[in-house]
Amino acid sequence: MKNHFAALTTRFPRCARFVSAHYSTLAFLAGFVWDNLTLTRVDLWLNHIGLLFYLVVVAVGIILINASRASQPAYLTRWAFWYPLAVQFAFGGLFSGYFVFYSRSGSLPASWPFLFFLAALLVGNEFLRERYHRLLLQVGVFYIALFSYAIFAVPVVLRSVGTGVFLLSGLVSLGLAALFLALLALVVTERFRVLVRRVALLVIAIYALFNAFYFLNIIPPLPLSLKDVGMYHSVERIGGGGYRVLAEAPRSAWLEWLRHDRTVHLSPGGTLYCFSSVFAPTAITTRIYHSWEYKDAGTGDWVQATRVPFPITGGRDGGYRGFSLKGALFPGRWRCDVETERGALIGRRTFRIVETDVPPALVEREL
Repeated sequence: MKNHFAALTTRFPRCARFVSAHYSTLAFLAGFVWDNLTLTRVDLWLNHIGLLFYLVVVAVGIILINASRASQPAYLTRWAFWYPLAVQFAFGGLFSGYFVFYSRSGSLPASWPFLFFLAALLVGNEFLRERYHRLLLQVGVFYIALFSYAIFAVPVVLRSVGTGVFLLSGLVSLGLAALFLALLALVVTERFRVLVRRVALLVIAIYALFNAFYFLNIIPPLPLSLKDVGMYHSVERIGGGGYRVLAEAPRSAWLEWLRHDRTVHLSPGGTLYCFSSVFAPTAITTRIYHSWEYKDAGTGDWVQATRVPFPITGGRDGGYRGFSLKGALFPGRWRCDVETERGALIGRRTFRIVETDVPPALVEREL
């Protein structure tokens, strides 16, 4: 094997130098691409096994790092070099998976602070190996990972979503954090006693921050996620659980690939349908809303015109499909927001209505 590697290095020296200089970044990108391909559903038990494995590796790694620094016992210090590497690897796997799941669930206009927060942890993890010796950083990042996991794991287990379930997720994360800190205190008694107040304040601060994010609708409403949303001139249910829709013929191949034009042509008094597919884990039943809003030309504010509720049931890979109908439309900028009962944004479609006396060309599709 060494001979083959040496031959490749000799034959492709530039490639070999590039890989040796950027192997960490390449591994990070490869792992992120792999997570995007493999983490398909938030309720698959294999995905949860992988994330739980990473959490256990982090917890054990932090304990071993601090035990080796306390010179307990000699066989632990022998492997001390590898403990921060294991913690860094596991944190990378966790935040990569979290970013994949949360970015699929959230809408960038509403959830960008939380998604940016996760992205910063994901990218920053590549440069934090030397700092993973610091106990406060270890505990803080671990609790963020723990709470981020509980937010979507508890609803999957309970088969329910809502404010009460989120609050329970927070309590579960606090309980697990307390158990972890109790084990850590047994291993590094003296060092932990000095930092116990700062550790407790850090965990409470992170807990409060996550709750503020939630009640400000900044955290994406995972485990719900938008699969598709579009505007149509007609929606009709057909056999086999499918739908037949009439959409405006796109003006270019690029818009055909996107499937939806951002401009909708309507005759005076015409109506429009907002059709969405929202994924929810198996056995979860909840209510979502279509919020029809227009932009006030005078103030520049978005004004709600109609909010239509309908129930969804989880389990379908392509998401639970539903639609709402809106009449009394007028020219200007509009959007259809797909929201939870609390108003958390799952996704949105923004479009412009142009009034016309000539009916637009329509194409038929089955969804």
